[in-house]
Amino acid sequence: QQKTSGPSPPGLYDAACVGISPYMYVFAGGDPDTGEYCNTIHQLDTRSLIWEEVKAVNPLEAPMKKADACMVSYSTSLLVTMGGYGHLPDTPQPRADYVADTRKGCEGQGWTNELGVFNLTTRTWSWPSTTGSQPPPCQDHCLTRVDQSRAIVYGGWQLGKSVPNFIYILDMHSWVWDTVTGGAPGQPWPVARAQHTAVSLHEADSGATDPALLVMWGQNENGDFGDGWIFTVNSRQWRKMMLPDSLRGRSWHTTTILHTDDTHKQLV
Repeated sequence: QQKTSGPSPPGLYDAACVGISPYMYVFAGGDPDTGEYCNTIHQLDTRSLIWEEVKAVNPLEAPMKKADACMVSYSTSLLVTMGGYGHLPDTPQPRADYVADTRKGCEGQGWTNELGVFNLTTRTWSWPSTTGSQPPPCQDHCLTRVDQSRAIVYGGWQLGKSVPNFIYILDMHSWVWDTVTGGAPGQPWPVARAQHTAVSLHEADSGATDPALLVMWGQNENGDFGDGWIFTVNSRQWRKMMLPDSLRGRSWHTTTILHTDDTHKQLV
């Protein structure tokens, strides 16, 4: 353990996190003691181990207070967040959808597919105008950058049920959504899931010509999965990984790829 200083984020669950060297950014999350959600951004300098709250100059334009959102970086100055569950906003964003949670005790809460962009240079929130079919409001999904300008949304659920089992590819240069809805008859395709992990098999800034997404484990309404799948972005095809029988099904886990060289990778 390393001791940090500065205004650190409160103890949160299901916050979103991404790194832009040498900084780590933490966005949103829920407070397990109060049941409240937040939409703040905190930055950790990994060299000095000093925290700083990154305050927006237009806080009224921030996404709703929530947990279970996802976040990726684009270029060296943009944080892109999508989805989540939390307090539904008094003034909804016109480019986002919201679904109220109708369960008892969850009044005023729900799911969203908000796509918010935070500029670290100007410290402003913006809402890109996208084209194409965007993902539905959801939580416990994955948003993963697979190359210099594209990110993939896969999985998630809403009202305790898995959302449509599609791949959503976002081009963050043109802000166009591209949806892959399913394979041809007999083509492998994983079962819909949430609380899984999805990581790029190549370093996102490496310029790889064959980006691929690795999806591991997760769960649906019937329990945990013990499988792993690779989605090749350009061919739009899935293939199932061969995993040892000792790796039991799980969810609420993390996965990291260590790029040891051009041909070998370690999965942690």
